[in-house]
Amino acid sequence: MGFISDALEQIRLKQYKSAALIIEQKVNDQSLKPSSRVELMEWTADCYAKGSEPEMAAEWFENAAKAALDARDIPETERKPKAVKNLERAIECLNAKDHLDEIKRLTKLKYSLAPKF
Repeated sequence: MGFISDALEQIRLKQYKSAALIIEQKVNDQSLKPSSRVELMEWTADCYAKGSEPEMAAEWFENAAKAALDARDIPETERKPKAVKNLERAIECLNAKDHLDEIKRLTKLKYSLAPKF
């Protein structure tokens, strides 16, 4: 898990894109539990958000939302709320840049999940 200390060092230096790239490399590691993969996606998104890259942050929050829905090691009652939270964060990122079409698409996806939990 040396990548964590490397990413944290980049964050300490306010090199958020570098930190995101370090974390991204581990997201597809097949040895990770699905819930860990979701957490890494969220962390990547946070780095992009802090690094003033809202479009990339939104993309990673959306990926985390989709992955949360499929993560069987997350209790079923927590999957949809976690996905909705990540979709809300994606929408917040896009609001900063006025991406109306993407905001509409993500909002529809969010509300398709929301009534079911």
